[in-house]
Amino acid sequence: MSLSEKIVTLALLVCCAQPAFAAGRGAPAGLVCTPGKYRTVELLFGMSGKDGRGVSEQQWEAFLAAEVDPRFTGATVMEAMGRYLDKKAKKLYLEKSKVVTLVVPCTQVADKDIEDVIQTYIRRFDQDSVGKVELGPTLLEEKDPDWTVAPISRSP
Repeated sequence: MSLSEKIVTLALLVCCAQPAFAAGRGAPAGLVCTPGKYRTVELLFGMSGKDGRGVSEQQWEAFLAAEVDPRFTGATVMEAMGRYLDKKAKKLYLEKSKVVTLVVPCTQVADKDIEDVIQTYIRRFDQDSVGKVELGPTLLEEKDPDWTVAPISRSP
């Protein structure tokens, strides 16, 4: 099992520990992801490449500008260190990673945009996978007057 597959497995374990809000099974009243509401999604991107070179900061910023920024109103990007303990080999694997947190509407369009970002990253950087953690719907709704977005400018 590759390091990326192990990271995805770990993400799935974390995801499975969360209530099944997206599917509406067992979700508390008002917390089912339905049109007009939003949900939080975390995408876990490994920065190591199969060739050992990895993804540079310039490549990462270009990827965000081309694939994430046009699709989503905003994103939070954090540096992370992926960790996986291979119990058989008794070895701890570490991989520099990026976590992108999105608050997206509960729509099929948002689902497709997320999947497109994941598949583009996998193809462009020769990755095995990208982790995706659904944290469930937020209490935010489209009609919420506090949900405003200001344009973000990038410095060159």
